[in-house]
Amino acid sequence: MENKIKLIDKNTDLSNVKPFDWDVNVKGRPYYVAKINGHIHSIGGYWGGNDYWCWPRDEQPTHKNLIQFAGARCRWGFRVDDSNYIRNKHGAEVLHNHYAVITRNGEDFYSFAHGGLGDAAAKAQTLIDEFEDHPAWINEIDFDKNLIGRKVWWRESPGILDKNIWWFRD
Repeated sequence: MENKIKLIDKNTDLSNVKPFDWDVNVKGRPYYVAKINGHIHSIGGYWGGNDYWCWPRDEQPTHKNLIQFAGARCRWGFRVDDSNYIRNKHGAEVLHNHYAVITRNGEDFYSFAHGGLGDAAAKAQTLIDEFEDHPAWINEIDFDKNLIGRKVWWRESPGILDKNIWWFRD
C-alpha cells in the first residue's frame, strides 16, 4: 500500500473504529488511540505511514475531535532526590542515600532507595524498560484491576491472583 497523506474529514466512516487498551494521557486527560487504516497524517520516523489517531475517552470519535497521534502509549518518567536519615544500629548516626520515584502518566508508581545518584537513575531507567514490556500489561488502561483472576506461575506452582497489593510506598 502506498503511503499517502489522507486526513479525517466529515465523510470519514468512523463506525468501526476500535481503540487500543493503551493508557494514553495528555496533560492529565485520558485518551483513546486507534489505527484508522488509510487515513495517514504523517510519513516517516518511528511510525512510518502514521495512521494512528486519538480522542478524549469521555467522547465518541468524530471528525472534529480526532487528533493525530505520535505520542507514547503510557508516559514513564522518574525523579531522584537525596536525603539524610538517622539510623540507630549502634547508637544514632546520620546517613545519606538517594530516593528514586518512577512515575506513570505523571503519578507516582514505584519507589526505592539507593546509595548513589547515578546508580539510582540507572536503576530507574532499567526498571522503566522492564515495565514497558512487563507481562502484567502495565501500559494498558486499568491494568491493576485486570490482574485479579489472572493465572500465574510462582516458583514452579500454578496460582490465580486474588488481590493486588499496590507497590508504591509512601
